[in-house]
Amino acid sequence: MRDPQSFLELPYMIKQLFSDTPRFNVFTILRGNSDEVRLHSRFIAELLNPLGSHQQGSTFLKLFLDTLNIDFDMNSVVSVDKEWQDIDILIRNDANQAVIIENKVFAIDQDEQLSRYHTIIKSQRFTGINTVYLTLDGKQPSEQSIGNLELESIKCISYAEHIRDWLELCLKEVALIPALRESIQQYYEVIKSMTNQDQDEKYLARLKTFIQQDAAANNPVKMLGDLTLATQMLHAEQVKACVLKVLELVKTKTKLSSDLDIDSINDTVVKVVQGNSRLDIGFYPLKHNGLECKGLSIRVGFGPEHPYLGIACPKDEHPKVHANLVALKKDSLAYLNYSDKGLPGYRYIQSSLNIAELNDDNLRYFLDESSRNEYAQAIADDLIECISVVQASESLPSLLSETVV
Repeated sequence: MRDPQSFLELPYMIKQLFSDTPRFNVFTILRGNSDEVRLHSRFIAELLNPLGSHQQGSTFLKLFLDTLNIDFDMNSVVSVDKEWQDIDILIRNDANQAVIIENKVFAIDQDEQLSRYHTIIKSQRFTGINTVYLTLDGKQPSEQSIGNLELESIKCISYAEHIRDWLELCLKEVALIPALRESIQQYYEVIKSMTNQDQDEKYLARLKTFIQQDAAANNPVKMLGDLTLATQMLHAEQVKACVLKVLELVKTKTKLSSDLDIDSINDTVVKVVQGNSRLDIGFYPLKHNGLECKGLSIRVGFGPEHPYLGIACPKDEHPKVHANLVALKKDSLAYLNYSDKGLPGYRYIQSSLNIAELNDDNLRYFLDESSRNEYAQAIADDLIECISVVQASESLPSLLSETVV
């Protein structure tokens, strides 16, 4: 093994030498790990579908239901749908049983989302309804998403355990079918990477040996934590630069103010990168024909989940206006396709990158000034379009009569 040229190259060389994990993966090449709709929901639904192209009938579906300990009549006619009534994955049979799967990789919960889906399926005369909430680590849904459902009625599962275990069972079933086996295996590697379970044992054992030797030689092993913090701070600097560029572009074009606290932005972006906080920025005042709409703003948010933008109006403070804006979302603001208590209309930013996610690819991308500015420009363009559409809506003054002065 040649001498490393930098202090970070040594662990990389050790990983290259001792790791058995395959580096080529068609899923990460074609789709980002966080693409929950076009990657995860589609692939999982295809495996679950008894009529799927895998030609294994209900084998994978039975293994999935057994993994989750869900009682489901497989002797009846079964269907699996993607994005039916906005439900990520829906499993139904003609025995009036249904399994609702809400897939949350990084996206935020919507207002009464789970209870709304439950109501929709119940209205279809299904009686045996299981609601499954799928996240990376099995966390519980927010109160705003649960609505009038009981938390105990929701099965919280994780990619880290349940999906991983299910895929391992699927792999055993297709051991002698090379093409299908390799496809599932590559997706299995994606799941391990997403849930930080992709560290090879031989590689980690070698690293532990180095650390043990350093500790015995009284070298400052605690400095390893400093490396993590320094990496987070470096990425946080790129997040800050990108956010400030977005502010500059939006303010120049729209002449609106923002509620970003510049004095606290340094601490905030570090917490965002660490996954402990969100950075939400509002642009105001919104105007229509010179009239100012009080209490409303266009917001953009960065955090552990995918970045979003939308129109903000607290439901608790302005219930009538919030309801009117939700109605408006179905018409002139239709492209803001989600809503919750604080955001009557919002959507996720159209980018495969989540600036707050700390990984090698993101760090390299945002360290490049031209790439960082390109990302900022794309977000600014989205915000400017949203502001323009909202302020140009002819329905806005009448719908917002109690806020227009």
